[in-house]
Amino acid sequence: MGIIMTTKELRPRDKRDFYPTPRGLVRAALRLIEARHIRTILDPGAGEGAWGSVASEIWPAAKIVGVDLNFPYMPPGYDMWFNHDYLGSSAAIYSGVDLVIGNPPYKYAEEFVRQAIDDLVPGGLCLFLMRLAFLEGQDRGDCLWRECPPMSVHVLSRRPSFTGNGKTDATAYAVYLWGKGWQGDTLLKWLDWKDD
Repeated sequence: MGIIMTTKELRPRDKRDFYPTPRGLVRAALRLIEARHIRTILDPGAGEGAWGSVASEIWPAAKIVGVDLNFPYMPPGYDMWFNHDYLGSSAAIYSGVDLVIGNPPYKYAEEFVRQAIDDLVPGGLCLFLMRLAFLEGQDRGDCLWRECPPMSVHVLSRRPSFTGNGKTDATAYAVYLWGKGWQGDTLLKWLDWKDD
């Protein structure tokens, strides 16, 4: 059997690793935890603000903090905005939040997870959209998944479009939910969602 190759031209990667999450997907992801009382929310790598904007609708009394190196302006729905590198800044700025949300840059996904969990109050939650392939890897299996396993992984029933034109890539995605201090078994679920 021969090697199968594609003639499809691949879209060049965004140099900033910026891929805005569709609002319908954000809404479906946040509904996984919307019954909780949330006072403070951190959105590292916030970009244009889709996650914080939807979170402000679900938790209107919560203080929402956004961080993004490449976007200097504060989008609607945020109460505070930092235009710098989340991983390279003082952790004291963000520590003590109830919820960390977002779609972190994939090349720094593990670093974002570890920093986000550190920034949570005890029992706080971290909800990130990432590639399903984030589950793979010997290093993660030996370290991250033993040290801080997710409470649940919600595989997306449909692939999101990050381009705004409805086109998707061939990558599978999931929403990962961590709880600070959680050490139980990880539940595998599926998340159905629709675009707005």
